[in-house]
Amino acid sequence: MTQHSSEHSGNAAILAQALAALATLLGQDAWRESAARGLSATQSRALGLLAGYGPTRPGLLAKQLGVSAPTLSDALAALEAKGLLRREPDPSDSRAVQAAATEAGVELAASLQGWPSYLASALEALPAEDQAGLRRGLLRLLATLESGGRLPPLRACPGCVHLRPGAHPGSERPQHCARFDSALGPANLRLDCPEFSPASPEQARRGLAAWLDH
Repeated sequence: MTQHSSEHSGNAAILAQALAALATLLGQDAWRESAARGLSATQSRALGLLAGYGPTRPGLLAKQLGVSAPTLSDALAALEAKGLLRREPDPSDSRAVQAAATEAGVELAASLQGWPSYLASALEALPAEDQAGLRRGLLRLLATLESGGRLPPLRACPGCVHLRPGAHPGSERPQHCARFDSALGPANLRLDCPEFSPASPEQARRGLAAWLDH
């Protein structure tokens, strides 16, 4: 192994360890916050997805959460008993049922979605160039994991059919969202948009390249 390869491998290991430590910290915080509201981690995550995505079939929800059907069934039953979830017919298939967050469920999910203030403060304290590099690196990492099937499909701007890459050249907001008719810059990137509609693979590649350029 060359010195360059060794350094590259070493950097990757350090980054993996750092991300694992951050995931553990955030996971512990999310567990404590959910427990304080009387929810399990799975219940909290399911409620958050339903509040953000709207009515969803249980099978798709289980796939998005990466849990088994019985585990999800238990979580949905508990949320329904708490008045945070309702079941309704799927308008596209009368034989199928969807799970949907109630108004109380949406309100509770919103209170659980905020980023910890210490994380926001730590990120804001980073130099602008570090923030930009971190954003690009994480975006590329998420895209790689998604394409490899390790992440559920993201509802992110780069892969959305509404994105118009480079519509405003030379601007601080070079991309354009046709859905909301608005110019987009790095600070406007969404990784989980309820209005997302998947683009073709070629469109998604162009979209990702456009975001990585800024």
